[in-house]
Amino acid sequence: MSDGDEGALEELVGHWYPRIYAYALRTTGREQDAQDVTQETFLAVLRHRKTFVRRNFQSWLFTIAHHKCVDLFRLQGRLASAPEELDKLSEPDPSGQVLDRAALEQALDRLPPLQREATVLHYFHGFTPKEIAAMTDNPLSTVRWRLSAARRAMAEQLKEDGYG
Repeated sequence: MSDGDEGALEELVGHWYPRIYAYALRTTGREQDAQDVTQETFLAVLRHRKTFVRRNFQSWLFTIAHHKCVDLFRLQGRLASAPEELDKLSEPDPSGQVLDRAALEQALDRLPPLQREATVLHYFHGFTPKEIAAMTDNPLSTVRWRLSAARRAMAEQLKEDGYG
């Protein structure tokens, strides 16, 4: 790698590391896992940089991070099946209420991994459901369902914690 390539890589990592780490931390819920996912993401970027098609670097980078999170969840046996998640959904969306950040973070941490990931990508990183579907190789309806299920699950958890 030339000095120019190393400088560009350093700049890229310096710029994107905080966002990828924050995404990985919120998605995995564990600092060590977030560090591992972030490192694996940038190693994959380095390995596959020649395959990047100049469209949307951010989406490509978050897609890689998504796949690294899923790999970790599979390795740890943390992926929940959709039918089990469907059984948990019976309450309608409650009316909004201002909550403290710690309560929201706790409710987020309790979500199943795939719902947590969709929620983090949408609400913390500003991706649309359509963009999330493309990043995660899921149908748009699945992403919308995960976001809706996450809202209901978080609302129920917050209600149980005395916020509703």
